[in-house]
Amino acid sequence: MSKIQAVTLNKLKPKDKDYTVPDGNGLSLLIKTNGTKLWEFRFTSPTTLKRRKSSLGKYPDVPLTLARDKAKGHKELIAKGIDPIDNNKALKQKIKIDQKGIFDKVVDEWFVKQKKELATSTYTRKVGQFENDVKPFFKGRLISSIKHPEIVKLLEMKA
Repeated sequence: MSKIQAVTLNKLKPKDKDYTVPDGNGLSLLIKTNGTKLWEFRFTSPTTLKRRKSSLGKYPDVPLTLARDKAKGHKELIAKGIDPIDNNKALKQKIKIDQKGIFDKVVDEWFVKQKKELATSTYTRKVGQFENDVKPFFKGRLISSIKHPEIVKLLEMKA
């Protein structure tokens, strides 16, 4: 049961204290004293049975319809016994782990270490060679997916 109308969102003004305007089904808009408006979804965690709240984004960056869609997605996770906050943390962690094995990220980390050990001119030359010759060839790929024949092909092209 939705209560907030899109036209009233811009009319909500800050007060002396933060306050919330409920939309229904756990969704509410928090209006802070500085005028910032944040979407919140309040729920009982299916795993801990404790009350929690999840931020769904800042209004107007996240419009009313998108906030309702996000809240609906959270409710679907809860119905499956999944805590939306824990689920989001797990997804972010998985992305972080996946990116650790991406060629570009590994090369960038390696060059950070090399900068301390190499002379400036040598470091600049090596970074330039890698940026121009090697990175474009393997950009965005997992290191585990790069095979020996591809490396040989690159070396033959650049030799």
